[in-house]
Amino acid sequence: MFKDKEHKKTVLILFILILSYGSVAAAGHLSKVIGATAVYNGVTSFGMNLTAWVMYVATCVMLYRMTGRSDRRLHVVSLALGLFVSTGCVWGTYAHFKNDIFTDASTILTQIGVILGLSLFSVTLCEELFLIAERFRDIMAGEEIREKSLRRFLTAWGIIFAFWFPVFLAFWPGNFVVDSAYQLQNVIEGYHFTHHPLAHTLLMGAAYNFGRSIGNASAGAQIYTLIQMLVLSASCAYAVTYIYRKGFSRWIDRGAVVWFALFPMHPIMAITATKDILFAAFFMAFFIYVIRYFYDKEKFRVPQIIGMTVTGAGAMLYRNNGLYAIAVGMVILAIFQKTWKAKGKALLLLLAALLLYSGINNALIHQVNATKSDSNRESMSIPLQCMARVVAYRPGEMKEEYYEELLSYVSVEAMKTYNPYNADSVKGEANEALLGTNKLNFLKLWIKIGLQFPGEYIEEIVTNTMGYWFPLGRGMYAEMDIRLYHILIGMGDEIEKKGLCPPVNAVYSPLFYSGEYENTPLLGYAYRSDGYIWLAVLLICFAIIRKKYGILAVMLIPALYLGTCFLGPLAALRYVYSLIVLLPLQICLLVDSKKEKVGQ
Repeated sequence: MFKDKEHKKTVLILFILILSYGSVAAAGHLSKVIGATAVYNGVTSFGMNLTAWVMYVATCVMLYRMTGRSDRRLHVVSLALGLFVSTGCVWGTYAHFKNDIFTDASTILTQIGVILGLSLFSVTLCEELFLIAERFRDIMAGEEIREKSLRRFLTAWGIIFAFWFPVFLAFWPGNFVVDSAYQLQNVIEGYHFTHHPLAHTLLMGAAYNFGRSIGNASAGAQIYTLIQMLVLSASCAYAVTYIYRKGFSRWIDRGAVVWFALFPMHPIMAITATKDILFAAFFMAFFIYVIRYFYDKEKFRVPQIIGMTVTGAGAMLYRNNGLYAIAVGMVILAIFQKTWKAKGKALLLLLAALLLYSGINNALIHQVNATKSDSNRESMSIPLQCMARVVAYRPGEMKEEYYEELLSYVSVEAMKTYNPYNADSVKGEANEALLGTNKLNFLKLWIKIGLQFPGEYIEEIVTNTMGYWFPLGRGMYAEMDIRLYHILIGMGDEIEKKGLCPPVNAVYSPLFYSGEYENTPLLGYAYRSDGYIWLAVLLICFAIIRKKYGILAVMLIPALYLGTCFLGPLAALRYVYSLIVLLPLQICLLVDSKKEKVGQ
């Protein structure tokens, strides 16, 4: 109809100006749903304000730029990721602030409209981010591969540990919170079970008992904290050294040192006595070996084989879901090796790590005569939560025979404690023995109830996992375990806390003891899981666009570990700290992706 190019361009611009309003309208709708709690949850009020105008102009510009590109793969991946992000924002908002996604047909249709409107911004933003990543790769392209540098490792290790040490003094002798209190109680009582990793319990218990033997439990507790700090900082230094050796821009390896040394999350995690921290240290080191072996195609000799075996076994010892992610991931990576020889070598590396893990774990169990804890309740957290939600929010609607069968697994009293964000209260009272002997029937019951109430199941999964991915507000329990400073164990010698570095304590104590980082610009968002997870997703999508399947291969194990976290009882930041520390390595994978440019 319009033969003149100028007329076509004019029509296109008018169309974009009208269409872009959909993103602003969608964001405004979400702001109304969030309501008075918008400021608390990190979302500003939205309407006829500067934020709305910025979003509108940005959408117009990005849509116009998008129409000028012909890269189909870029468009398709951006569309898929943008729609996924938009759906997450909408469903997360409704689940978090209304506790109901599928209220009625009108609400569902409204959500579809909001998802489509918001995707105008999210899809185009994803495409712009991919292009920024491409330019970032060009800017940060490095030099030739450098020689090994022990001095580089020791320097990075010393710098990182030195910057962490004042935080250790400020919160001396360490941050014994969450499960560590109960683990120490097991040490005092002399009764051990495998619910928590024995390697962690016994290491912490040995330091604690040494302190008791010299009449100062706190002095002993500090030994554990210092060991954990040394191990985690060494793993961070290993990451910095790997980046240096690969010949990347000095901005990256020096930036990694600064990030590990100065970003407040790392020293606070380093002094926090939970199994997640040592797991993160071993997991990051193992991930580097995975990159070196499967992506860089290094020829591993005895030192590298030992390193990969020890770090893999260490990660398995400190988290059971780490064991599953590493084992499954390594098997898949082995299957996709090109030759039988390569497949065999990869499987032998896994076998060595498994044998070392099994040997150490069994020796520890035998040493303290630990009782093996069944994990059926843990593995069935999500199914238990889904069915408990139906009982809580749809009372009397479940078929009677289903309800009676459900009561054989979970009591009425336990289901009354249902919390959509945390499965601990429900799964903690579930019938462990019956779940173990009757798992297939239990899963059949879960499916049958789900077919009757699919909406409730989706809403439960959304609320239970949103702390990992919801960008407009933190999950209810996402940061609770970081705020806590100290829990005194109920018996034996108490661990006394002392502030030995008042200036650092004056800065960090309000942030972490009182949780004020939530209201601190930028820092509040940096202390959430979702940003780091979405960055990893962007890297994976970027690898798909560029056909860099080696990146997809090495990101498989972190992705599998994240998948196990989604099946857990709640979304806690410490559960995915092992993925957060991988950020500099993921940037290196992005920079190292050498392929033709996208978006041309």
